[in-house]
Amino acid sequence: MRKIILIIAIVLGVQQLSQAQKLEKIFRVNILVPGVEYELPLGNYWSLNTNIGTSVAWSSGYRDIFGSRGSKVRFYPYLLAEGRRYYNREKRVEKKRRVRFNSGNYYGLSLFTTPDRDIAQLGKTKDVMFAIAPMWGMQRAYGRFYFNLNLSPFYFVKTKGDARFYAFLVGWRLGFNF
Repeated sequence: MRKIILIIAIVLGVQQLSQAQKLEKIFRVNILVPGVEYELPLGNYWSLNTNIGTSVAWSSGYRDIFGSRGSKVRFYPYLLAEGRRYYNREKRVEKKRRVRFNSGNYYGLSLFTTPDRDIAQLGKTKDVMFAIAPMWGMQRAYGRFYFNLNLSPFYFVKTKGDARFYAFLVGWRLGFNF
C-alpha cells in the first residue's frame, strides 16, 4: 500500500512540475514606458515577445541653439521583437518560486526599430533606425503586476547615410498581465 501511495505521489509531483514549467501566452500593458506587448510561447523554454510603445531616451553633452551644453529627454515610438530563452525555470519550481506569467531569467536576441525623430517631430521623419542585440533579462510577476529588467548592447543602423553606433541599453518595464 505504501509503494502505491509513493508511486502516486511521485507521478503527481512530476506532472505538477511539468505543468508549472510551461510558458504562457500573455498580453501586457506597460505603464512606466507606455506600450503594449504580447508574449507567445514557442515551447517549454522559448518565447517570442512583441512590443509596441514609446521609449524614453536621455542624452547629454549636446549643444543647444545658444551654444551651451546640456542634457535632454526625448520620447520615441518603437517596435520591438524579442526571442527569449528562459533558463532557470526548473530551479525556480524546485525552490517554490513564482513561474506564473513567465517569471524567470532569460537571454535571447532583440530586434528594435524606431524613427529618427521624437514624438513631437514625427511628421518630419526622414530616417528609420534598426538595431539588433543579444540580451539578458529577468521578469517577475506578482499577481497581475509585473516588472521586467533587461540589459542589451545594441548596434544601431540608420537606413540613410552611414550612421551606425553602439549603445548599451537598460530596459525597465512595469505593467499588468492579462
